[in-house]
Amino acid sequence: SDFKKPRGLTVVSNKTREAFLKKIPIRDIPGVGGNTEGLLTKYGYRFAWDIANGDMGFFESLLGKRGRELFQELNGESILPVKVDERIPQSVSRSRTFHDFTSDKKFCYRFALKLLMELSFRLREYHLVSNCLAFYMVTKDFKVQGQKMFLPGWTQDDRDFLMAFKTLFKGAFLPGKVYRKTGVILTNLKGNEG
Repeated sequence: SDFKKPRGLTVVSNKTREAFLKKIPIRDIPGVGGNTEGLLTKYGYRFAWDIANGDMGFFESLLGKRGRELFQELNGESILPVKVDERIPQSVSRSRTFHDFTSDKKFCYRFALKLLMELSFRLREYHLVSNCLAFYMVTKDFKVQGQKMFLPGWTQDDRDFLMAFKTLFKGAFLPGKVYRKTGVILTNLKGNEG
């Protein structure tokens, strides 16, 4: 799970499996603790590939059911079913800290608008709609100024969000303030039935 952070997901094809497993020490295999590592090392197994390329019967006799499952998993057989969480999130958000503090209204507007467009794209990508947009600005001294607005209907259309965003931006951006961060949130999500 520590491989390829921050997302922790690595796709290993059959073509790259051997090279990949030859780099993974057995202690780094999830579920292999110190005692199992010591036992396997005693028999000359040092890397995940050594186990995957070994004899399943040997591992089953040495470690029982866990030995068989370890062998199967390293050979690409899923032991447990993959569960997909298909719940719709309550909200999606994007926020970013500016590289430098700023009071430039146009810069803040364009910066926040880009975040909104990313969220709008995400809604379309996942076939979701929203009817509520929230926007906020964070000042240099960490004070938050923000507002939210309910839209006339459920949407994933950039134009609908843009109309609401213009109003929210006017209310949240205070001239003369120095800002460090901005963020956009789309809430009340549901599946797009259209």
